Amino acid sequence: MCSKRKLSFGGTVTFRLTLLYVVLLALLLIAVLIPIDFSLRSIMMSRLDARIAGKLGDFSYYGSLLERKPEEGPGIISDSITWSASNEGEGKVLWVLLSAQREVVVSSDMASWQNELPGIIDGVPELPSRADLPDPLPARLPCDPAVTLLETTGVKQMAALKTTALLDPQRNARVAYLRYSNGMIMVGVYSLQDINRLMGQYRRVLTLAFGIVLVVGGGLGFFIARRAMAGVRQVTQTALSIGKGDLGRRVEPESHGHEIAEMALAFNGMLDRIEALIRELGETTNNVAHDLRSPITRIRGLAETTLASHPSSEDLHNMGAEAIRECDRLIEMINTMLEIAQLDSGLSSTGDARVDMVELVDQALDLFGPVAEDKHQVLELAHDEPHLWVQGNLNGLQRMVANLLDNAIKFTPAQGRINVSLTAQDQAVVLRIQDSGIGIEPDRLPHIFKRFYRGDESRSTAGNGLGLSLAQATARSHKGSIAVISAPGQGSTFTVTLPQS
Repeated sequence: MCSKRKLSFGGTVTFRLTLLYVVLLALLLIAVLIPIDFSLRSIMMSRLDARIAGKLGDFSYYGSLLERKPEEGPGIISDSITWSASNEGEGKVLWVLLSAQREVVVSSDMASWQNELPGIIDGVPELPSRADLPDPLPARLPCDPAVTLLETTGVKQMAALKTTALLDPQRNARVAYLRYSNGMIMVGVYSLQDINRLMGQYRRVLTLAFGIVLVVGGGLGFFIARRAMAGVRQVTQTALSIGKGDLGRRVEPESHGHEIAEMALAFNGMLDRIEALIRELGETTNNVAHDLRSPITRIRGLAETTLASHPSSEDLHNMGAEAIRECDRLIEMINTMLEIAQLDSGLSSTGDARVDMVELVDQALDLFGPVAEDKHQVLELAHDEPHLWVQGNLNGLQRMVANLLDNAIKFTPAQGRINVSLTAQDQAVVLRIQDSGIGIEPDRLPHIFKRFYRGDESRSTAGNGLGLSLAQATARSHKGSIAVISAPGQGSTFTVTLPQS
């Protein structure tokens, strides 16, 4: 027994698609924004390094000044570096000239750097002379890979850069070094606080924008997913209505996309087939009830009449014989119904025997020839080849041909004509049975292959309405087809097409 289970929103395809959109959008934004963050910081650091390198180039002449004027040089340098640092802003830059023994000779304003200065001096790397390094200059200091080497205008001078962490955990600095030929070192300290603050503001704005984009993207993803699933919901609603008995409901293939439209058309086709099968089942049930009721009523009537009239042994014998004939008719009808059902479902094997259709039809005409002669009908066979082979079940093909011939003779009046032809066309064997009978009304033509269907004209003739159904099922089981062309008063032409072996 099936139970209905109500799914939560988190279990719906719409929610899962929306979540997938959000996750993919987040990954895409992260993949784009992280490189941008690194690139922006790298650009800002590159520009700062270019400024520092330019300033080191300006200070490179201090080396010769110290050699020429060892007494006056430090004072001149002090004024120059103080002026240079003040132009950068208060507390943003520090310039310090160190002696060869790492003692402060002169410096710019150290008010903002007093606590940091010992650590900066201790962190000065051992810079070799420019002449001690190969050409071209390596990118990093061999003894300290964290130190970047720079080319300067002074060939004998060595310039380098390094990022240093200061005592304040919120601060760090870019430190520049310029080694003069006399061993003295000019140290420039550029605070990265402005860059860090700018990057922090950028990341806060980026995080806010990231969240807004995710929310908006999630909303758009939900809208798109819900719209994409609208066709599926419509199919579901239609299926629920059909489950309540409304077989006439159909899904409208609206503008939900090509795939949804195809699903809607396929679903509608399935519904058309189901409705047709249910309608055919109802008609078949009615016809079966009608056709089974007649022989059963006759059997009961015979028995009741015979028993009520004090029967003799001869009367009982006749009643038994008539009852047996009616039972045989019922058994034949039931067997035919079962055979049609097996052929339609594919449960019955068509076999792999090679059957000569020319010989089979010729034997069938010999069998039905006397019946046609009794009605003064002309029954002729024409074929363009002596043998036409098909692969299948001999008995099934014989019954198919027999049913079609019996149908033609039955509905062709006396003095009529029945032409049978066999031809080979496009790797297929084509059997045509053309009669000059009463024909079929156009409104009844689509129903003649239905089980138990009998037109008004056929109600007065023997039969149970299963012959054409069996013929069609046999043709289809042999991967063939059967078609009919007919008009009232102009006869009918049945065409059977089977694959040629």
